[in-house]
Amino acid sequence: MIRVFAKYIRFLFLLLSQLLLFGQLTIAQGDTFVKTNRSRPETPRVRTFTPNDYQASNQNWMVAQSSDGSMHIANSGGLLTYNGNYWLLHTLPGQKVVRSVAIGADDKVYVGAYNEFGYFDMDADDGSSYVSISKYLPKAELGEEIWNIIVLDSVVLFHSFGAIYIYNGKHVEKVLPPGVILNMIQVDDQLFVPVIDEGLFQWRPGGAFSLLAGTEALAGKNIRGVVSVDSCLLIATERSGIFQLQNGHLSKWEIPLSGVLVNDQINQFEQLRSGLFAVGTILGGLYLLHKDGHLHSRLDRSGGLQNNTIISMLEDTVGNLWLGLDRGIDLVVLNDPLRYFTASQQAIGAVYAAAIFNDRLYIGTNQGLFQRPLNSIAPYQLVAGTQGQVWELSVMDDQLLCGHNNGTYLIENQDAVLISEVTGGWQLSPLAHHSPKFLQATYTGVIRLDRKKEQWTFSQPFPGLTAPLDEIIRTDTFEFLAAHASEGLYCLRLNADYSAYEKIEALGEKEGLPEGHSFHMTKFSEGVLVQTADQKWLYKNRQFLPIDTFRGEVLLPNSWVLAGREDQWMQATFNQVWMYNYEELPVRLPIKLARHEPKLINLSNGQSLFCLDEGYALLDPEQLTVEMPSSTLFIRWEYYDDKENWQSLPDTQATLAFRQNQLRFSFHQPVYDEPGLYRYQLKGFDTGWSEWSTRYEKEYTNLPAGKYEFMVTSQFSGVSRSIAFEINPPWYLSGWSFVLYTILALLIWWGLYRLHNWRLHRQALALELKRKRELQHERIQLRNEQLQADIIGKSKALANSTFNLVRKNEILLTLKQELRTAAQRSLSERDYYKLKDLIDKHLSGEQDWEMFESNFNQVHDDFFKRLKKAYPDLTPGDLKLAAYLRMNLSSKEIAPLLHISIRGVENKRYRLRKKTNLDANDSLTDFFMNY
Repeated sequence: MIRVFAKYIRFLFLLLSQLLLFGQLTIAQGDTFVKTNRSRPETPRVRTFTPNDYQASNQNWMVAQSSDGSMHIANSGGLLTYNGNYWLLHTLPGQKVVRSVAIGADDKVYVGAYNEFGYFDMDADDGSSYVSISKYLPKAELGEEIWNIIVLDSVVLFHSFGAIYIYNGKHVEKVLPPGVILNMIQVDDQLFVPVIDEGLFQWRPGGAFSLLAGTEALAGKNIRGVVSVDSCLLIATERSGIFQLQNGHLSKWEIPLSGVLVNDQINQFEQLRSGLFAVGTILGGLYLLHKDGHLHSRLDRSGGLQNNTIISMLEDTVGNLWLGLDRGIDLVVLNDPLRYFTASQQAIGAVYAAAIFNDRLYIGTNQGLFQRPLNSIAPYQLVAGTQGQVWELSVMDDQLLCGHNNGTYLIENQDAVLISEVTGGWQLSPLAHHSPKFLQATYTGVIRLDRKKEQWTFSQPFPGLTAPLDEIIRTDTFEFLAAHASEGLYCLRLNADYSAYEKIEALGEKEGLPEGHSFHMTKFSEGVLVQTADQKWLYKNRQFLPIDTFRGEVLLPNSWVLAGREDQWMQATFNQVWMYNYEELPVRLPIKLARHEPKLINLSNGQSLFCLDEGYALLDPEQLTVEMPSSTLFIRWEYYDDKENWQSLPDTQATLAFRQNQLRFSFHQPVYDEPGLYRYQLKGFDTGWSEWSTRYEKEYTNLPAGKYEFMVTSQFSGVSRSIAFEINPPWYLSGWSFVLYTILALLIWWGLYRLHNWRLHRQALALELKRKRELQHERIQLRNEQLQADIIGKSKALANSTFNLVRKNEILLTLKQELRTAAQRSLSERDYYKLKDLIDKHLSGEQDWEMFESNFNQVHDDFFKRLKKAYPDLTPGDLKLAAYLRMNLSSKEIAPLLHISIRGVENKRYRLRKKTNLDANDSLTDFFMNY
């Protein structure tokens, strides 16, 4: 019981000390930096990511990489994800500190925190979806931080200091180790569990913990890493160094840095795919060791790291090393064939020249000439007397010459001997092969240096041209090209004994060269390449030939051509160098060279040195023989749905509905040593490629129906990726809709045809009806005309009848009067009355009136009926008078018809006016004519 209690007291102490250690390292690092601030050789390039870059907390506890190359970092603020373009922070419920992270076979991102472990599903449409696994355990089963996660074939292991949790995809099982464990380490297919106060155990899920023989001596030592090398294990401890375990025998791995590593406290220990050992420490940064334990290189704050405390470490799929630090994240670019020496290691200034001489590396800068033993970590030493600008270092016949602002020095036994006081020794050029005489371009023109019996002397200047010349190249036995330091180019021809100019010719527009430019010259087997940043000429057979290609390669705009070794050559732009070697594929080096005219120096040991504004970079050709790792370019595409959400599309989907015509493409290449540059094109929509940019997303809206191919290319490696797809037309433009449209068109045509026929039929009916109506109208008109004629005829007959009646009555009255007169003379009374009765009978006969009335009604539409109805008090005599008035007969004409006097007619008229209620002013005749 006491032993168990002691173990858990030890466990609590370890937990507290670990948290305090990482929380107080800032103060410790200040002292450590002073203690370990010593120079070292060239180191790999480091790209730093500060908390401001990734917008999360300082500490980064573990690093993992998913199958798409994305990086996942367990950070105190949550889970960080980085795909080379942007960072994302995923938080746990309760904003817990994420201590561990691992990637499952299904690309689920497993994480661990205090009292919590589970996974993020990064394929979810919302970008990530967290699923808790620990929630299925009783709270009593938890209560600790999850410090590590290991993914095996069928299970995932989560471990804390006091327990191991086994998750098989459905259930969680808790396993208690033999004691308090600080770590769990996977080596190939083996699992090692360091148990404090016990030693190193081997274990498999479902099996028992087995103590490795010989590791009892490691009890009480915090084991930080285990590596299998050949037939033994290397076991790294925090404060006791590294041990070897072979055949049950444990021994100390004695290496030159043993004491240093003990003092700096090992926290991470892994073997890289290159065979190097990576040792991450608490106080001293990163150590890279050869397999024999000797130092390969070291990185700390003075070498580019943000701080010296390495909490976590991971070698990614392309061979670069990620460091999770106590403050920030650093990427050590190990797959870069370049190694750097920068001002952070030692401030030697801007480099202009370099040479290897007598197993020493000499570096000429704007501050002087520096040297150190070759392949040494010793700091550079300034060669006495060489303070100032160094322009050139040349090894001539086993002697080192230094072209300097003060003149030219001979370097002997690390001392500088001035052999020429002519200022500005820019460049040396031999007069002939193996000649002891040399020309030198200086501030004041060209001079000659001679070597006699190991002695160098200033021979003579060449009068006639005193302009500052910074480059000179021999093009023929007696001919040289010389470049002015600011502008212009000269062709110099010497006499036979090289003692004077035979000809000085300023070159310019006549030769096709621009005026007012400075020129840079490089000698190749094809001739001398004369160049400015944007124009190139090949000088051959005394002609300047403008070129835009060289050795079959297109010359890049705003680039400089540099000569490599043998047939190797390079093109340098503002931020990269392309290296060409005939039939081999070009190699891209992400490096920014110094000044407006980059400079490359080929050293005698086979390496090439690039001059930088602050330091230099070394290129080891052996690193170029290793195949550079390629990196896949990933594309994610989504469509905007009806609910205004972006929905992911599978890579296999090649056909989209028309409603999916708003698309967004995001792309990334898991290349992290520099910001990615991309260009893209939607074939079938865009007219051409976009410009190179860091943009990693493109959205298209309202794409018309058709076939498309989205293509994207990464400048880093030239890798391209594309997605071909087709957007179907809308339903109203689809194939079956056109069939429907055809049917509808036929139906419409048929309907129009029927309508047309119906209209023709209607028109025919209308014409027929019109014709019948016209015939009917004609008949009616004829009938009316006939009736009118009949009426006119009847009116005439009526008038004639009336007139005859009037005449008859007049005659009868006249006869009556005459008879009366005759009776008085001779006619017998009986005959008189007989004739009188006969005449009276005819004067008052109803037969004439009936005939008149019948004819009158035919002409005047039942005039009597209407009048009788309106005025029922009218007598037959009144009706007769009204009829005669309607015929517009005067009283005189009416009197005979009524066989009364005219006065009698007037009396009748008066009575008729009274019966019809007419005023005295109203015309009685007009009334009846209009009635």
